[in-house]
Amino acid sequence: MLFRCLLSFTSNRPNVFSRFKTELLFIVAGVAMLTVLFAVQSYDLSRHDGTNNVTTVGVPLDDVYIHCRYAENLLAGHGYSFNPPTQVTADTSPLWVLLIAVGGLFTSHLEVVAVILSSLAWLMMAPAVYRIAKYVFHFDTLWAVVAGIISLLSGRMLIMAPSGMETALASLLTLIAIEIHIRSRETFRIRIREAVVLGLAIATRPELYLLAAIAAIDWLILLSKNNVSIKSFASFSIVLAVFFGAVLSLPLIERGSLSYHSSVVQGAGIRFLPDMYYLLRTFFIVLENFWFVLIIPFLSRTINAFPKIRSRVAILPIFVIVLPILQSFLAPQYRHFGRYVFPILPLCIFMILPFVKNTKLYSRTSEVNTSSEHHRAGSLLLVAIVVLMLPSSIRWVTKYGEAVSNINDQHLAAVAWVNANLSPNDIIAADDVGALGFFTKRNIIDLTGLVSPEIYSLQQNQQLVWKEARNKGTNIFIIYTRLNPTFYQYASDSLELVKELPIRQPLLSSADTVMSIFKVKGAPYAAR
Repeated sequence: MLFRCLLSFTSNRPNVFSRFKTELLFIVAGVAMLTVLFAVQSYDLSRHDGTNNVTTVGVPLDDVYIHCRYAENLLAGHGYSFNPPTQVTADTSPLWVLLIAVGGLFTSHLEVVAVILSSLAWLMMAPAVYRIAKYVFHFDTLWAVVAGIISLLSGRMLIMAPSGMETALASLLTLIAIEIHIRSRETFRIRIREAVVLGLAIATRPELYLLAAIAAIDWLILLSKNNVSIKSFASFSIVLAVFFGAVLSLPLIERGSLSYHSSVVQGAGIRFLPDMYYLLRTFFIVLENFWFVLIIPFLSRTINAFPKIRSRVAILPIFVIVLPILQSFLAPQYRHFGRYVFPILPLCIFMILPFVKNTKLYSRTSEVNTSSEHHRAGSLLLVAIVVLMLPSSIRWVTKYGEAVSNINDQHLAAVAWVNANLSPNDIIAADDVGALGFFTKRNIIDLTGLVSPEIYSLQQNQQLVWKEARNKGTNIFIIYTRLNPTFYQYASDSLELVKELPIRQPLLSSADTVMSIFKVKGAPYAAR
């Protein structure tokens, strides 16, 4: 029934569905897909007679619990901190933390709040893509629906939907900001709401500073040509500056720059040469999502004309191209499914589909003589898109379940062990601190230094990291022995293995296949 409704968009009958009903249909389809994701998660947690440590809903990344820990401390009056009273952000999404904290006014299950928020943001993605395709880029109804379906079935974006991460919100805000900018540029009228959306975007992901900068430069160029007023540009700049100031005022470990700190959080930093592997992986992600669309012009054999990029929409291709290039110099590691480039994926739809529209295939679906032929051609196109995209979507749904299983078997298993065996006097140092900090309600010493700034400066000498952790009274180390072999080689003679937490393959969301819990020799922990 759902698919037949989608196919009916291709008919020539006027007002078969209003715009609202069209967008609502995408939301209904999205809810159905989320239901499948949660079912796969449930199955994956129960397979092989594994222990299910998930109390409410599982998540595929430990970073979700870092967000929740910050939100929890914010609600408790401890400020923006992971280990109160230390004020420092290893969390570079302050808006996401604030939204989770608001949800915490109603429930203590902040991980559930995070999952609901990310799901809601994702559910709005396909309707937003449809809306922009139809009303900003002026695709006909068939191709606007195709754009929405591609967004809905994009596997990598799909697994971010119930992840509890800010990725879907960052992508949605990117879409909204670009829509506002293009519409405003058509009338040469700067709107304050564009600055507000851009401000919210940079408070969600620091990479979106780039989008704000491109928009501001575009308006500045138009100002120099007297196409916009100084007053409106000043208002735009002031609003944006308020958001910049608020985000940049957060306590930081390194150099007072949230953009730099974001790269530090991911174990990178400013590079003098671009990270070519990161660029190649970005290209692979785009190709993986849109290969079936890209081959259509080749199958069609004839491209009537290459679409022209007009100045009013230039912000879109500039952002799509420049973001991964900039990230290759300020490169996050390729991790977490490549989520740092996800905001460009919906935008690629608007760049790729015009090439398809300029082929014989488009002519066959839009210039036929009768409504029945039009309906049939459009139906075949929609069927082809769904069939070609489903294998990738199913693959990533499976990966989502496996990622949740990884976190369950290591991070949440470590939490269960700590709660069952340690006293409040035991002090823990760990490589991954999110779930441990959130669920045990303890201050955790971060051996990477990201929430323990006094350790960050010692990273070049792992002997000093060990000594600093011991000086703080650490008697329990929860680490991956192969993640930082230098640390383990130095400390191994002083450690006694207590428990190993292996994951069920494949390895997706953990740093290694085995998380090890050690106690310091001669410093026993108190069993409950």
